[in-house]
Amino acid sequence: MAQDINRVVGPYEEVAQDDPNIVERAAEPTPIRPSGRMITKRDIIGGARATFRDVPVEEWDGDSIRLFSLTDGQAAEVEAIRMRGMSIDMSGVDFGAAQQTAQAAKTRAGAELLRGSNVGMTMDMERMTRADYDADAQAVMYSLNNGKQERWTIMEVKDLQPSGVVAKLAAAVYDLSGMKKEDKEGLDSFRA
Repeated sequence: MAQDINRVVGPYEEVAQDDPNIVERAAEPTPIRPSGRMITKRDIIGGARATFRDVPVEEWDGDSIRLFSLTDGQAAEVEAIRMRGMSIDMSGVDFGAAQQTAQAAKTRAGAELLRGSNVGMTMDMERMTRADYDADAQAVMYSLNNGKQERWTIMEVKDLQPSGVVAKLAAAVYDLSGMKKEDKEGLDSFRA
């Protein structure tokens, strides 16, 4: 039975290495058809993709404020501000044992072992609280400024009243931006 010399071998098709009758050719790329119209850089950077939500604020008699989603870079900066508050002292930790425990933590039994281990950590709660607040205020400022209608400063955001309104607005910004709220809640529960 003769084999076809011109047979095209696809990228995922296995071929016997010692078969001299098959010529391997690169597969032609298949163009991906867009589901909608093609957008341009100007569309993307100009804010056409930004989402917004009018958020009612109970503390302001139910009046609403328009919040915009954060850009990827803004979200990263907000998280970096939040992480400035993390200060973990690992002095006295046997890092060989800690590495083994970290490897073991990938299993359910290892996670139980890690939970019961005696790893000493100290955390500066004041510093963490300040970093959380600064991150929330930065997120709100970025969100308000993404609307490009008015320019807000960080001090104007921090001067909002009553107390707690910045945290509520920040929660709405995080939700609108698709930021993982579990991460913040996880840190909060760790502090308790």
